[in-house]
Amino acid sequence: MNVEEINKHNQVYEQAYSLLRGEILLDGKPPLSRPGFFVRRRLNKAIALFNDVLQMNPENWAAMFGIAKAAQRLGDNVRAFDLMLAAHRGNPSVSGFAREAGLIAFQLGRTRKGIELTEAAITIQPDDGSLYSNLGLGHLLGGNTAAAVEAFQRANDLELDHTITPRLLAVAQAVHSGTLPCPKSEAEVLRAAQQIFGRERR
Repeated sequence: MNVEEINKHNQVYEQAYSLLRGEILLDGKPPLSRPGFFVRRRLNKAIALFNDVLQMNPENWAAMFGIAKAAQRLGDNVRAFDLMLAAHRGNPSVSGFAREAGLIAFQLGRTRKGIELTEAAITIQPDDGSLYSNLGLGHLLGGNTAAAVEAFQRANDLELDHTITPRLLAVAQAVHSGTLPCPKSEAEVLRAAQQIFGRERR
């Protein structure tokens, strides 16, 4: 691309990204409210602009990831996962691509793939406690409770002030000991954590 084309490419990308601010989910944060008409219009406009970017530069993996996050916000996790996976394969050095793809894989029931992607992110960011927490979640959903306990313990060591990780660790330990049945979804994991925490407070 010449200078004029590069400037246009960057301008369109920034315009698209600005439409996502405050509207996308990152690292498994609690879901935002269901997008209304105006939010959906913003997200679809962002998708159209990111597609324009990809027309100019098919290897702009961040633009592809932006489309994926917009699709996720619009409730299309299958499309979001496929695009995140493509972005990760295009640039495997970006831990965020693998992190987010792994989280969606867990939501889609593709536990083994989610673990693989989370481990890929950990090789890039080995001191990120939240990645080990994600890994623990994956192992727990996959029924490997010993690996889940180990991953949550590592997450706890890296983020001593994190309030959620000790609860997740307690769930994994309870499942590993046979006190609780193995959860099959993130929602069941959270309910188990609330159950354990509630018992501790009584």
